[in-house]
Amino acid sequence: MSDPMEDLPYEDRIAHIRLRFVDSLAERFEEIRTALKSAPEEGTRDSHVRTIHRLFHDMAGSAAMLEIEVLESAVRPAVHIAERVDAAQSELTDVEKHELDAIIEQAQAVAVQLKEQFRPT
Repeated sequence: MSDPMEDLPYEDRIAHIRLRFVDSLAERFEEIRTALKSAPEEGTRDSHVRTIHRLFHDMAGSAAMLEIEVLESAVRPAVHIAERVDAAQSELTDVEKHELDAIIEQAQAVAVQLKEQFRPT
């Protein structure tokens, strides 16, 4: 069975992938917010902060790869905060959590605009 995406021109395939990514952002932001609100679990392989760091890093990296610079720029400061705390093997302070939450709010506003921008006409 053939994949219908294979028959599309490269730019159309990328546009489809970009739209799927943008459509997934609300769920991704919710996953990050849930992780921010949860307590660190003892005995887990990844630290609580590492999970948050990875989620932000994946989002920023995917946005960069799909050439959605406005979202990558909005999320990159969160990557830096989580990366710094993760490298120190520490936990997020209330101030850092507040900063990450503010970044998420700004990035969500960007995501709404992207949804309109990338929606097929």
